This record gives sequence, structure tokens and C-alpha cells, in this order.
Amino acid sequence: MISALRDCVSLKCVKINNMELMGEESGEIFQTLRIHQPQLEVLGYAGNDLNRRVTTGVDELANLLRDSTQLHTL
Repeated sequence: MISALRDCVSLKCVKINNMELMGEESGEIFQTLRIHQPQLEVLGYAGNDLNRRVTTGVDELANLLRDSTQLHTL
């Protein structure tokens, strides 16, 4: 999934729902989106685990939200 997110050009909507992802996996996805998909407008993430016990995902989501000027729906 990471290579697909990295290789796609100009994604505007990504839905990663109900994949039972954990903090580190989520962090890698959020980081890839932040770096390679700056035009992202919508991110669907329902049904995955994101909590403060594993801060990698939370921190990378915060970075994505901070740096993404186009993201309007989470």
C-alpha cells in the first residue's frame, strides 16, 4: 500500500477504512501521504486503531494535518 500511495500522482481522496491498522502502520501511511500527496483533500480512516499509547500514528497524523493545506475532510 505504501508504494502505491507513493507512486500515485495527484490523489485527492484516500479511504483506508476497516483495515485494523495500528499506530506504526498508520504513521507510515500518514507520513507517505504528507510527503507524496500534498494535494490530498479527503482522508477516510474509520475502523482503525489510533491512540496515544503508540504515538507514531498520532504524531504523523498531526504532521499531516499541520502540513496539508488542501485536506478538508478526515
